[in-house]
This record gives sequence, C-alpha cells and structure tokens, in this order.
Amino acid sequence: MKLDNITPDPLTIVRDYFWRVVESNPFFSDWVRDGNKIKYNDEIGEKKQIGHGDLPEITIIPTMCNQDGLGSSHTGYLSTEMLVHVVTGTRDLRLISALQWEIFRCIQTFMATAGNLRYNNREFFALARLTSGAQTLSSTELNRGIEGWTATWGVRIDLQFSNADLHFEVT
Repeated sequence: MKLDNITPDPLTIVRDYFWRVVESNPFFSDWVRDGNKIKYNDEIGEKKQIGHGDLPEITIIPTMCNQDGLGSSHTGYLSTEMLVHVVTGTRDLRLISALQWEIFRCIQTFMATAGNLRYNNREFFALARLTSGAQTLSSTELNRGIEGWTATWGVRIDLQFSNADLHFEVT
C-alpha cells in the first residue's frame, strides 16, 4: 500500500513539524546520524539489533489522542501526545544530559513556532507542554541490549479546529 498520496492530516503535520524542529537543532545534527532518527515513515521502523554505531538514537512516538472538551458551535478540540526517546549507548552522564537539554530546547522552539501550522489554510495549534521527563540506565526495551542511558520525554499538544474542518456531509 502506497501512502504518499494521502493529504497530510493535522496529526501528521504536527509530528512532521516536530521532526523538522529536531532536525534543525545543531546538536542533534552533529551527534545523531540521520539513520538513527527513527521516524516510522516506512515499514522498517526501529532496528531489532543495534550496535554502538547506531547510537545515540532518537525516536518520536505518538501515544495518545483525546478530546478534553466538547468544543462549541464553531470549534472542536483535540489533544495528542508524543513520547521522545533518546538512547545513548554509554554510561557517561554527559551525553544523556546534553540530549535531554536539547530535547527541552526543541520543545520550547516547537511551542514558540508551531502557531504557523495550517490545516485547510487555517491555524490549528493551540498549546504544547512538557508532560513528563525521565531517564534510566540500561532500559532493555529501548536500548535493545546496549548498555547506557535512556531518556523519555512526553509532549502534549492541544489543537483546535473550525467545525467546518471537522464536519462532513452524511449521505
């Protein structure tokens, strides 16, 4: 199945823009190879077996969508959350600290610039915020057998839409 012909939806627009922010960050450009930025834009996904050359690695995974409020006669609301995982492949705290600092900077840059995002030629970004941040040593699930630090940060993004973009004709 070829998915390249699908018009980008707001969730894809948000995720792609977050990746654009990460890829614009000089630290991530210098320290994380392009092949170690796992985007899930193909059937490959993450590597099952990794070596030290595959690290550090960054992955952004959408984890949740919900509707906190019913909206109004003109507006509907949707919240989505993404988890950002970084895996270092080293026990040295300097790299995980630097990666976490840069994730925080990316979140701040995303919050400051995402207001320009458009769906159907209308702004839809309302708010983004850090929901959680944690680090651990040797998470076997994320590290896939390589010793080292791992960090996971959650980002919640609130979106608002004109009902004109949400409703369609039922036949």
